Amino acid sequence: MFDFGRLETGTTLDGRTSTLIPVQYLGTSLGRAECEMTIASSDLDTPSSRVSLRAQVGTNPLCTPPTLNLISPEPGMVHGAAEGLTLTMQIADAEQSPTTLYCSVHTSFNPDEEVDELANCTPTEESGYTVATVPNSMLMVGTDTLVITVQDSCGLETSASVSVLFNSAHPPSDDDGDGFADGPVEHVDCDDTDPWVYPNATERFDGKDNDCDGIIDEGTDGMDDDGDGFSEEEGDCNDYDDTVFPDAPEQSDTKDNDCNGIVDDKTGLYDDDGDGFAETDNDCNDNNSEIHPAATEYCDGIDNNCNGLKDDRDGCIEIDAAPIILGEIQMEATALGAGESTIMSLDVYDADGTELVFAWQEDPLLLEAGHNGFDSVTTQTVTWTAPSNLSSSSPGEVYTLYVVVTDPEGQTDWAFGEVTVYPDPVAMALGAIEAEESGCGSDDDDASSAAIVAPLLLLAIGLRRRRE
Repeated sequence: MFDFGRLETGTTLDGRTSTLIPVQYLGTSLGRAECEMTIASSDLDTPSSRVSLRAQVGTNPLCTPPTLNLISPEPGMVHGAAEGLTLTMQIADAEQSPTTLYCSVHTSFNPDEEVDELANCTPTEESGYTVATVPNSMLMVGTDTLVITVQDSCGLETSASVSVLFNSAHPPSDDDGDGFADGPVEHVDCDDTDPWVYPNATERFDGKDNDCDGIIDEGTDGMDDDGDGFSEEEGDCNDYDDTVFPDAPEQSDTKDNDCNGIVDDKTGLYDDDGDGFAETDNDCNDNNSEIHPAATEYCDGIDNNCNGLKDDRDGCIEIDAAPIILGEIQMEATALGAGESTIMSLDVYDADGTELVFAWQEDPLLLEAGHNGFDSVTTQTVTWTAPSNLSSSSPGEVYTLYVVVTDPEGQTDWAFGEVTVYPDPVAMALGAIEAEESGCGSDDDDASSAAIVAPLLLLAIGLRRRRE
């Protein structure tokens, strides 16, 4: 079932414009599904267009086969009860609910060609636990191999088998109890020492010829079934297609050829930049998510909407955004000793993507004193050195530093930051504080330590108020 419920009624498009139409498909069967959508047009030459939609076509590279665990009975069970034969199993699938899987029981040796499905075993509960009963009227007298097959919506199958003796005893030479003997009989057990090896048994990945057909492990994860040099055990994500194997060349074929979990990547069918359009959808730059057929055309020298026209020829929108400083001036340190340095920088966003001009400025008090601590005043990141001629009696001076950012259109943004400068190196001040706290200082040091602690506390309070 296809759902167009998210499409607004009465949607109208101007010529040479595009839109996205979301379509949801809900599978109600395992078969292929198709429908057509008609789009009306005011073009007299083409009054309407039809778009074909298909589902359940191709292969989902993320699909994994269902799992089937046959709990009971075990091979070689003798059944003679009046009730039908009961099979108990656990079924699961990584991509879908077990109740949506298709499970059936078939016979391998019943000569009646009209006998197809002996029982349906599709789970009715989300746990995947299911019990199927095969009526006695459907069973063949003697030894038969019953095959249980589970299929998912991707078309992948998993099988299990069990040998059953109905109203019959084990052959005298049946050494492993699976109901088959190693001869002389019509269906010969090729390994009469293993109850999991018998005619038409489900092949297992165990290095044995379980079904006695002369081939070992065919159809299992250990066999290269498509002859491309890789098995499922070796990373082949589709062992029924020889164009699909690890590191195979990716092709535009709706398959995951290289088994990396992505369909048609690195081809024209894949949307490499995630903007909703691939090269086949007329994305003229599939490495830039801001360029695609539904994009807005800006006056930036680029064909933003991929219609073959640039800027004024397409009626572009002018970009004239002012620069924006993100946050505050970022400082490596906000407390320095006389003559010490710190690195300052800032983050700036400019929608135009143009080259910006930076202008750093000193505190007015320092300018009056003739101090210039910047190693550069025109770069985004600078180093500032504090003045070295502070009075030793000063408890610490707070200086304000400024930066102005300007774009080519003359639009600006600015920010400021404060730095506290002390007469002594900050490292010495912190060492004195640590010594005071550890009890290593003398009583004579108390006054000088307190003098250092006080300005640092004031600085912390000032920073907290600014952040608030």
